[in-house]
Amino acid sequence: MAHTFSSYIAIGDSFTEGYGDDLPDGTPRGWADLVALGLALASAPATVTYANLAIRGKKLAPIVGEQLDAAITQHPALISMNGGGNDLMRPRVSIKSIADQLEKLEAMFVRGTLTADEFERQKRRLLGP
Repeated sequence: MAHTFSSYIAIGDSFTEGYGDDLPDGTPRGWADLVALGLALASAPATVTYANLAIRGKKLAPIVGEQLDAAITQHPALISMNGGGNDLMRPRVSIKSIADQLEKLEAMFVRGTLTADEFERQKRRLLGP
């Protein structure tokens, strides 16, 4: 029996939002929309709720500080995150800092400890007060 998810939230920047990958009517359709479709097809006849909170131009700190916070409060069964690309395009960027932030986030996701309380503790550690 395949594992299914009842809810999915995607967070990130323009890549997750689907900017530049428009449907014929001009609506953005990114990779996260295709993941949601695949989850829905795999879960049928059950339904899957889906929200794409990604916003183009966002850097990693606002993705973590705003979008991830909003996603966690909704208690989805699955969260995907893609970010850091906009940070890398800035002058004098610390690639090590971006990589460290992503590794800390990955560890929280992999451990499955990303409850709202744990997220707040980690967010303060990750982004500062």
